[in-house]
Amino acid sequence: HLADCVMSMYLLVMIGFHHHYINNVAYVSLFWKASYWCRMCGVIFMASVHFSISSALLIAADRFVCMVLRPFSKAGLTAMQMYVLLGISWSIDLVLSLLCAIVSDKDIVTYSCIAIGVSVSLPFTISYIMLNYISLLIVTVIYHILMYHLHHTMVMNSSLTSFIRLT
Repeated sequence: HLADCVMSMYLLVMIGFHHHYINNVAYVSLFWKASYWCRMCGVIFMASVHFSISSALLIAADRFVCMVLRPFSKAGLTAMQMYVLLGISWSIDLVLSLLCAIVSDKDIVTYSCIAIGVSVSLPFTISYIMLNYISLLIVTVIYHILMYHLHHTMVMNSSLTSFIRLT
C-alpha cells in the first residue's frame, strides 16, 4: 500500500537523523527543525495520512455501492476506475501536503517535523483536522450501514431458509 511505503520513507529519514546526531541532538535540534529536510518530512507524513484516508474512503464507498445500493448488479468500480480515482485523490493529497510546506511561515519553528500545517494558520489547521475527522466519520458510518445490511440480509435468508424447510 502506498501510504505504508510513504510512511516508511518518513520513518527512515527520522531514524537516520536520530542515528546521525545521537550524541548531539540537543545542539542540532533547532537547526534540524528549521531545515528543508524537516519540512519535507512533514510533507511526507501528511501525504501518507491523506493517502491512507482517501484510500479508505474510496474503498468504503465502492463497497457501499456494491453491497447496499445495487447488491446483485455490476455497479461497483472496475479495477482501472479505482486506480484512476486513487491516482487523482493521491495527487490532490500530495498537492495539499506540498501546499502546507510552501505556505507555512518559515520563521515559525514547530516542535516536530510531523504537522507543518499547524504552523500555517488557525483556520487552515481547523479545516485540515475537520476534513480528516469527517472523512473517517463517513468511513465509520458506511461500515456500520454495511454491517446492519449484512445482518438484515442474514436474518432474512435464515427465516426464508427455515420457511422453505417447513414446506
